[in-house]
Amino acid sequence: MHPGNSDVNDFELFNLLGALQQLMPLPMPRVEDAQLLQPAIATEVLLLVNVGVDPLKHHRELNILLTTERTDSLSYAGARDNLVLTLDQVTLNSWNEVTVSRFDGRHALLDCLRDFLNGLPEGRPAPKVTVRCYCQNRAAAISARVEELFSTAQTLLERGLGHRYLIQIQQQYHVLELAAGQVRHFPLPEPVSAARLPVAAAEAL
Repeated sequence: MHPGNSDVNDFELFNLLGALQQLMPLPMPRVEDAQLLQPAIATEVLLLVNVGVDPLKHHRELNILLTTERTDSLSYAGARDNLVLTLDQVTLNSWNEVTVSRFDGRHALLDCLRDFLNGLPEGRPAPKVTVRCYCQNRAAAISARVEELFSTAQTLLERGLGHRYLIQIQQQYHVLELAAGQVRHFPLPEPVSAARLPVAAAEAL
């Protein structure tokens, strides 16, 4: 977070501090010398979604209450809004080092997912992933959707079958190509109707 205007409130700030304390309880445990002789790998990843950002701020300011059957956080309501606007990835590795990466912009979620998958250690345990969101609107649904997306993509990648994962964000479909160490994403050039795709295509091609 940086000084200036944001939508963060005391509730969100309190929970953010709690999430960080769970990831890095102090004092940190001692790292054994034998472990320091091995290459460092990520052991835990904390994804903080929409820190200081209200994805439905415009509706809140206009005092508009949305009721909709379209509840997917990546394509929400009639306007098909993407409610995942920013991600802060906090990574703890086996040397007790902590790194933070921030993703925002149009492809924040896909960029974060791509980098996470490309950083998975080959032949060693994958890090534990925790997703937290404390924004003012639909926080639980947003965190659950992001967690589901990361879990599904990781499972498909670990199968090693070269799956392609089709993901709808707003009104655009994106393909996530799942090849170990070479994961990439790109938008489909034309709008695609889910009704025209095979049943399995909505999750993995």
